[in-house]
Amino acid sequence: MSDPFKATLCSVMAAALAFGFFHHVAPDRGDAFERLHIFLFNLVSGGTSILWFAQGRGRLTPRLGAFFILAALFAVSAFFDWYGLSAALCLGLFAIVESVRIKRFSFFPARFFDPRADSSEKFLEASLLCLSIGLLLCCLAILDTSRFHIVNSPKFSLYTFFLGFSFPVSLVSFSMIFKIVPPARTKGEMLAHNAAFWLLNLGVIIFFAFILAGSAAGETAASITLYFAVLLTWRILHGAGEPGQPRAILLSGLGFLLLTALTGIAFILFELAFGAPPPGRFLLRLHAFLALYGWNLSGLVVLLRLSDFPLALSPRRAIGLHWLVVAVAAPAGYESGPAAIFAVILYAAFLRTVLFAPRRARERTSP
Repeated sequence: MSDPFKATLCSVMAAALAFGFFHHVAPDRGDAFERLHIFLFNLVSGGTSILWFAQGRGRLTPRLGAFFILAALFAVSAFFDWYGLSAALCLGLFAIVESVRIKRFSFFPARFFDPRADSSEKFLEASLLCLSIGLLLCCLAILDTSRFHIVNSPKFSLYTFFLGFSFPVSLVSFSMIFKIVPPARTKGEMLAHNAAFWLLNLGVIIFFAFILAGSAAGETAASITLYFAVLLTWRILHGAGEPGQPRAILLSGLGFLLLTALTGIAFILFELAFGAPPPGRFLLRLHAFLALYGWNLSGLVVLLRLSDFPLALSPRRAIGLHWLVVAVAAPAGYESGPAAIFAVILYAAFLRTVLFAPRRARERTSP
């Protein structure tokens, strides 16, 4: 990826977090800024990165540029509640994603059902399919909320579906994990790889279905299942992943994801027991930061720099800075305006460190 385009994505990611703190500036528009910051990160930055990787790294095509522009326009139109324009943009984005997916793979995802198929490719195709389905469902939710009023469910709305765009980025992050894990050679390895694929994908679908149904018990059961699926993936990566910076970053990302699951389960239990007390709201906010800027960002860093490793940086320092931003600075920034400014500055410093670090010079060996 060229430095100018990478700088553009970096700026959008930084702006995403900044808008997440704009409730300090305009409290009455807090929900709209919440949507904006997640759309900018997951759909604009994440979706563009997924398509860039899927169509072949290193090429900035007109189709990719169109996706980036339309996604940015969608984020703005959704912020201002321009429902007609938002629905039209969803359809345009859906068409672009499907054109990339079908060209790279096929219309029907037959490889999902092939136990010997490459797991990294399966997760990449699942990510694209999840993105296109999410866009189509988002369009339907917008039209139903603004015009048709057929479903009449508070969960079937733009407020719910802006969260759904996190799933494609999560799935492509799993694709990066299996990119550095050797193909399964034994029946046991094949079983583990396929179990991880189906548990994670079906778990996400079922979890989202329980969200739409408003079933807290179902959400808890799905979250627990996903937690053990993530543990299985962590074991696969830790045991078989190629040593190096990508493995370290992705293991850290899985640490974020495990905490995401635990905080999500804790929030649901708080809500069932006490309604939505302040501790529960803090857990929900921490849950969101761990998922978006912890786990999802870990996968995007590896995706964007995959051909550049090893980088001239210390993985421990970079990962330590990442945890400081996500687990400490960002939650503090949500509660305090001055802390929010510090969090954005620290986050921008982290992005600059990992996205623009030069390649490490190969050590010469004596003849």
